[in-house]
Amino acid sequence: MSNRQVPQQMGAAEVSRLIFLLHELSQPLTAIQNYAHAGCAMLASDNADHTVLLSLFEKISEQSLRGNRTSNELSALVRSSGVTAEDDQVRTP
Repeated sequence: MSNRQVPQQMGAAEVSRLIFLLHELSQPLTAIQNYAHAGCAMLASDNADHTVLLSLFEKISEQSLRGNRTSNELSALVRSSGVTAEDDQVRTP
């Protein structure tokens, strides 16, 4: 769902919270991507430091948990707004 496609049942406060949570979800996803890229580059260079790789995997795990928490908050927000999977009407500014 883009910022321009918001279910009509959501009020202004819910829309604001939704936008905030979408931003919060993008942060750990970007971090996971960056940590994974760094680990791949390290392995490809045959200069893999076990300690650094372990640290990268731990950070990936932490960020995936953070993303999961945010995803759960998004789900709760959508459920509390009364939006269902069958709702196909969207408001576009």
